Amino acid sequence: MFLFTYIIVILGITFADDPLRPQYHLMPPQNWLNDPNGPVYYNGYFHMFYQYYPNTTPANQKQWGHCYSKDMVHWIHLPVALVPDQPYDINGVWTGSITLVNEIPIITYTGITNTNKQVQCQARPANLSDPTLTNWTKSLLNPVITNPDGRDPSTAFQDDQNNHYLIYGYGTADLGGQAVLFTSTDFLNWTYLHPIHSNHYDTFWECPDIFNVSQHVVLKASLNGRDFWTIGNVDPNKLIFTPLNHDLGEYIQLIDNGKFYASKTFYDPANDQQIVVGWVAEDDNQGEQRGWQGLLTLPRTVFVSDDSLELRTRPIEALKSLRDPNSHQQYLDVRLGIETSFELIPNLIGNQIEVLINWQFPTKQNLDFGFTVLSTLDGAQRTSIGISTLTNASLMLNWDLPGWDYFSVPHVNFWLDCQTACNRDNRCQAWTYDASRKLNDNCFLKSGIPLKTGNWLCISGVKQQEKDQQPVWIYIDRVLSQRNPDAAHSPYHDVIWMESSAENALSSLELDIFVDHSVIEIFEPRNGRVAITGRVYPEEETAKYLSVYARHIPTNNESIVKENLSSMASNYNSHDEFLDDFHKEFGREGKINAEQAWNLLQKYHQRKKEKNDRKSEESSEGDRHDRRRRDKKKDRRSNDKKSEESGEDGRHDRRRKDKKKDHHSDDEKKDKKSHSPERKHSRGRGHSHERKHSHGHSHERKHSRGRGHSHERKHSHDRKHSPDHGHRKHRHGKKHHRHSSGSNSSRSNSSGS
Repeated sequence: MFLFTYIIVILGITFADDPLRPQYHLMPPQNWLNDPNGPVYYNGYFHMFYQYYPNTTPANQKQWGHCYSKDMVHWIHLPVALVPDQPYDINGVWTGSITLVNEIPIITYTGITNTNKQVQCQARPANLSDPTLTNWTKSLLNPVITNPDGRDPSTAFQDDQNNHYLIYGYGTADLGGQAVLFTSTDFLNWTYLHPIHSNHYDTFWECPDIFNVSQHVVLKASLNGRDFWTIGNVDPNKLIFTPLNHDLGEYIQLIDNGKFYASKTFYDPANDQQIVVGWVAEDDNQGEQRGWQGLLTLPRTVFVSDDSLELRTRPIEALKSLRDPNSHQQYLDVRLGIETSFELIPNLIGNQIEVLINWQFPTKQNLDFGFTVLSTLDGAQRTSIGISTLTNASLMLNWDLPGWDYFSVPHVNFWLDCQTACNRDNRCQAWTYDASRKLNDNCFLKSGIPLKTGNWLCISGVKQQEKDQQPVWIYIDRVLSQRNPDAAHSPYHDVIWMESSAENALSSLELDIFVDHSVIEIFEPRNGRVAITGRVYPEEETAKYLSVYARHIPTNNESIVKENLSSMASNYNSHDEFLDDFHKEFGREGKINAEQAWNLLQKYHQRKKEKNDRKSEESSEGDRHDRRRRDKKKDRRSNDKKSEESGEDGRHDRRRKDKKKDHHSDDEKKDKKSHSPERKHSRGRGHSHERKHSHGHSHERKHSRGRGHSHERKHSHDRKHSPDHGHRKHRHGKKHHRHSSGSNSSRSNSSGS
């Protein structure tokens, strides 16, 4: 038995002609974005800054883009906040944070000097009475920190004596990656203390943060192209951070298991929550041609698991304000067969959607099932989002777990020795024994649980967490997402532990999935154990249908609910630019403040929505035609299947019927031969052609269905480990990790912010 429930929310407003440009994720009106910078709540508004290139192609002269919001959902862009115009930052205003010092927001950022040295600088609002914080003044004391040569200062924290502390990223090949600690009594004159924490999982840490969640201290950093965090304690005397369980760089500590990097956290006092936002880079080579690159993730609230050992996230509640209450649809008792390679969901279309899914399934079976988004009618282009389980994940014969290795065990002669080595090491979460490799390099211990891949020469296993639990893989399969060979096609995945249900009993898993044209974000809203961000670039204009699939699993009782949402971002450079456009369209006059601009923006969005609704009504007839065509095609497939099931008796009846039909045709030809030879020739040829075409069409349908099914199964065993995301800044040193056979994990040393 298998129960599958999901809710779909479609976001209906589009402000750009580009079908791949996200509409409810935060991004600049044009050109390049990377790291989120200095998020803060001040005087009733949320402010988000970000690394911004004013030109399409990245250069050294990075700036701070700026926007503000009342809910972290709808944003208005402001003029650039910081530009490189001083000797200490002339080669770029790089990543930094904002700290409220005596209720004054102060920016601390990394400047790249005229000699390409990294120094730390400060800026303050030029006018504290301006709620939009549009203009900033750089400190006359800049640079305030000159050594060591690191970057990306964090939001500062204080001790009981009101001393300020901040950290930023540093590291070398010998020292490893570090978060170095500074202190100050006046927030201007800083003294270097020591590394607050370090390890050798990478040679440099970027974008570190240290903050509190539910009275727990959290340290976060970006390394190896991914973002990690861990819970720990800071010794009040030594000021050294010690993780309680796993360390930064161990893949069980990932903040997000997809395209997510250089994240920033901040405290939201309006809702008493800690927020994390990350940078989502492009995953193809077409960004320059499109004229925009990069976006920020949806804001996520951070909380701690019940055992106080794990950090978890879920989308902020304010995102629900995007939902359109008039678009609610519900589907019940949707059934899948044991082998359903592709089955469209009736009347569900959208490339700007939210999907809430409640899956119920037996965990003690070999399962692989899910649904697809951004699909064409025939499924030739689609992105699959699914769940996979194994009956016994602790010992997986003929399966590889490529990547995420931290150690290769020497002198292993048998797979059991590899499993034993993993069980003895607290860092180890999974292992792979590769019989194809030499004796001293065939056992790989892993700090996370990679996506399983079929390999006849491997034996793998996942370390058992608790007696009655087993791992469940959640994945995004991008093999058919786009045709561009230069776009990434490797899968994303996350793993959670679920209770092992009794025979034929059902376990429940709820997911919250956001699809915004070329970006997908997946969460587990109830427990916060899942976070995956991915990029896809479907070329087909019709790639916006949804379907379901199942491999090797009996399923039934699937229910579906559908709703619509509005667009998030205004895509205006400033609220003044927005007002100019508003005045032209609606004839309003005069100067207004930030609050009035915000209210007008809501009205503007509503007018745009009404206009879009009218366009949707005009195109509905075309959609109904498409549905009728799909229904006819489905009926033909059903008839073909019934014919195949009729067996030998059915084929015998058809042969007898065909023989009788041919005999009747011969009699007809003889009867008409003397009366109208021309008509006889025309009708005979047309009749013969019609029969031939009918049989050919049936054969084509069967061949297409069989090929699609085979293709889908093939890719379920051919998934490869998704390579680590390329770094945005120059790194030094060499790799410190070995990877198992089949791993494609790599690190690039491209320069960036």
